[in-house]
Order: sequence, then structure tokens, then C-alpha cells
Amino acid sequence: METISYHTDEEAKEKAQEYIKMIEEQLNTTKKSMDPEVKLRINNIKKSIPLPPKVFSMLQHIIKSISEGKSVTIMPTEGELSTQQAADLLNVSRPHLIKLLKRGLIPFRKVGSHRRIAIKDVLNYQKEFEQEREAQLKFLAEQAQALQLGYE
Repeated sequence: METISYHTDEEAKEKAQEYIKMIEEQLNTTKKSMDPEVKLRINNIKKSIPLPPKVFSMLQHIIKSISEGKSVTIMPTEGELSTQQAADLLNVSRPHLIKLLKRGLIPFRKVGSHRRIAIKDVLNYQKEFEQEREAQLKFLAEQAQALQLGYE
């Protein structure tokens, strides 16, 4: 499993801001001409490479994230992670992740003495956790409104 991580620096952020503007301008032109195909042309290559819309959308999302100064990691979702990699992905400590695994909140398998966690299981946990957090925040906001605590 190959994982690609890119930590954005200021120069990359500025370049990505230029690129995202160019992409948006091109998309506006493409929408007007009703040409659904997106082609990528690389310097010194005479042919354009047609990109499927999903691939182009992914590239656009990556460039936008870099233009906002965010770091980007790309990895296949069918792979497995070590406990440290999973903890990094969830932005938690490794000991906290081990507690989540022991409580059965994230499935894992053991390879010898090492734990391996499917990326899809980590992403599912992350999604469920975010949904639960949103529900709790909504509940607290509604409760604050009902009690007239001054939050609007």
C-alpha cells in the first residue's frame, strides 16, 4: 500500500492558489461550451490526457486543500494501517487508539503481536464519531436556547 503525504509550505500554498483560480476559470469556460470532457496537458507533451470527471474532481479538491495551507495524504481505502498510522489519521495518541481498539469501537486483527486496522474501519469510526459530535453539539445548542443562556 503506497501512501502519499504532502506537507504544504507557503510557496506551494501560493502556487496552488494560482492553479485553483485557473481551474475555476477553465471550468466556467467549459460549462459555457458544454464540453464535458476535461483534458490535462503537460508541458513538452503534445497530446492531452483525458481525465474522468471523478479524477479531475479529486485533483481539484487536492489543489484547493493545498491552496488553503492544508497538508494532504492520499492512500487506498482497502489497505491496512499500523496503530501509529491509524492514530495519526484520527489525530489522536497511539495509547488512546489502543483503548478504542480494546473497547471494540474499531475492528482490528493481529499479525503476530502487531495490530492491523483496515483503513475503511478507521474512516467509518471517524465518520460515526463526527456524526455523534454534531448531534451532541446540536443538543447542547438547543438546550442553551431553551434555557435562554444568551447564545444565539
